[in-house]
Amino acid sequence: MSLLVLSAANVREVVSSFDTDFLQDLMGRVFVAISQPEEKEGKSSIEEGPDIQTPHRTTINMPYHTTLLMPARISCSQPPLEGTSVKVVSVPRKHDDVRGLPATTFVLNDDTGAVEAVVNARELTALRNAAGSLLSSTLVGIRNPEHIVMFGAGKQVESHINVFLRHYRGISSCTIINRTLNERALDLFRSATAAFPRVTFHLHSQLDKDSIENAVKAAEIIICATSSTSPLFPSSWVRSGAHVILIGSYKPTMQEVEETLVKRAISATEPDMGQRITQMLLVDSRAACMQEAGDLIKAEVDSASVHEIGELILLKSVGHSQLKPEVSQASSGEEDPTISFTGPVTMFKSVGVGLQDVVMAKEVVSHAKALGTGSLIERPPIMDAVARLNDQGIVNIPEVLEPTGLAFKEIIGKRNDLQDIKKETFQYGATDRHKLDVYYPRKPQTGKTPIVFWIYGGGFVTGERVLPAPFDVTYGNVGAFLGDQGFITVIPDYRLASEPYSAQYPKAAEDIRDAVAWIVAHTQELTSTTTPSPDTNSLFLMGHSAGASHLGTLILEPEVLPVDSPLRSHIKGVILLAGMYYNDPSTGFESLMALYYGDKLDSHSVLALVRSAKSKGLTALPKFCLGEAEFEAPRFSELRKPFQAELNALVQTPIPFYVAKGHNHISMPHGLWSGQGEDWALEITKWIRENL
Repeated sequence: MSLLVLSAANVREVVSSFDTDFLQDLMGRVFVAISQPEEKEGKSSIEEGPDIQTPHRTTINMPYHTTLLMPARISCSQPPLEGTSVKVVSVPRKHDDVRGLPATTFVLNDDTGAVEAVVNARELTALRNAAGSLLSSTLVGIRNPEHIVMFGAGKQVESHINVFLRHYRGISSCTIINRTLNERALDLFRSATAAFPRVTFHLHSQLDKDSIENAVKAAEIIICATSSTSPLFPSSWVRSGAHVILIGSYKPTMQEVEETLVKRAISATEPDMGQRITQMLLVDSRAACMQEAGDLIKAEVDSASVHEIGELILLKSVGHSQLKPEVSQASSGEEDPTISFTGPVTMFKSVGVGLQDVVMAKEVVSHAKALGTGSLIERPPIMDAVARLNDQGIVNIPEVLEPTGLAFKEIIGKRNDLQDIKKETFQYGATDRHKLDVYYPRKPQTGKTPIVFWIYGGGFVTGERVLPAPFDVTYGNVGAFLGDQGFITVIPDYRLASEPYSAQYPKAAEDIRDAVAWIVAHTQELTSTTTPSPDTNSLFLMGHSAGASHLGTLILEPEVLPVDSPLRSHIKGVILLAGMYYNDPSTGFESLMALYYGDKLDSHSVLALVRSAKSKGLTALPKFCLGEAEFEAPRFSELRKPFQAELNALVQTPIPFYVAKGHNHISMPHGLWSGQGEDWALEITKWIRENL
């Protein structure tokens, strides 16, 4: 079966043809499916049923992200909808993380159960939320707004600007309020100004209280798209009749508005469908919001006080053949000239439901196939799949992780073969991060057997010598590949900068030093039937990404490995692959590097160490070679060039440099033992033999 991959550019191309009425109708059908009486009968949530399955999202707390997994399925005839998908979103814990939300939706084939399409969901998540928000505005009767305020500067706000300003042509003023005036906020301001020249845009930080107060008081529509845990503005700034949209918070601990403002939206009477609705608390899903919406939970809102947006559509569509919401012509949409700031408001609270992702992604995939957009993969060789990611512009490490893992999923089938390879685990230090795995060649070796260390990366905060299932073949595949080349392979764990270890510079390098020392001191324990003579005098250390940085520290920092240490004589060669040799904020890894290096980020980078090596008495060094992927992450080649020049000058000889053809940053180690894309590693093992 083929697999369709839609990049962010592909998705933008497809959704550019979706007008705002189409988007509202699409989301309206989803909300109606949620709110159908037969769906609710006997249920306290929309989790299981013949037509709808939306299990409560699973949350995984990572060191720097909260990762949300949202599976969902819908199959109903009225309205006609069918599809199954799983969305994965990682929300940065730091408010100033400008990389946004990595998001991918996997669309499943209902007949085979296989993944039919992999869709970059960053655009779609924001678009479906904006469509739902616009639908809520239409349903309560917002007709001719002039002033709109948006809190936040991420994809959500970008999409809301696009959808609302396309739909409401009379909006003349749009105010964007962000926690800080960072580059992302400035980029959004510039792009929005260029896209909508008829609108006057204002950009404020949250410190500019007077400007924010004036903007909020003038706004007919207020949109909050932040992960704030405290109210963004007081209720007394919001004019009566305003429509407030809350889409940012998704945990009970989060809160974007005051409890007083929430209560101003609660009506004691049912709405009159023939009039403009001036007081109502709308939600996308009653069950989900009662569990997750901190704004409602803190205001002690009971479920009877809220209306699902699908329920309102059903009320409005009685007697109509279409589900598209309509507003009575008796409603002028104009506010009372006497403005009050204590009266009723309308409010829409959305935490997002998986069915929105199913329907939106399914629609995008359908349109993409009709347009011939995207990359259709017909079981290509693994390296072709990696190359396609580059062709689609998927090169940043956070974006490339998932699709690269998918590309190399075939190697998982070698798990049983890996079990046949002799491996032993040893404790080389005091903690559970002080363990190492030793992989032995399958074929008996004659003479002495050299030893290669593999030091994995992980951005200083993640990584382990065997990855979790289903990718637990990695890094055993590295040991298997090097074993077939006639080497013993050592893969040590080391302490990370993330909790619970919080290991700062140079702890990781010290751990690697201790692992090397343990191997040298325990030659006898390394002997086996296939390797009767392990050669601890011929050690080669190979590190990738952050692992290369740690190796650079080990070799170039005498405080870690003293100049006169006997251990230095055992290390014959060092291979550094795509290392983070110094801090460059444009790579997006400054915060991770700072977590590990602390106040030594600049003074003790690998580049700084090579520049100071001679003054510290480092004259006798092992052989070096460098390498990186052909489709390397942006700026990584620039990180290498000054380091390579300084290293050449230090050793006074050109350092060999190898390019892993067809690989991206992630795929280099993952491809080993797959039979594809191994040329770079074969060149390096040849270099190792030449330097024995």
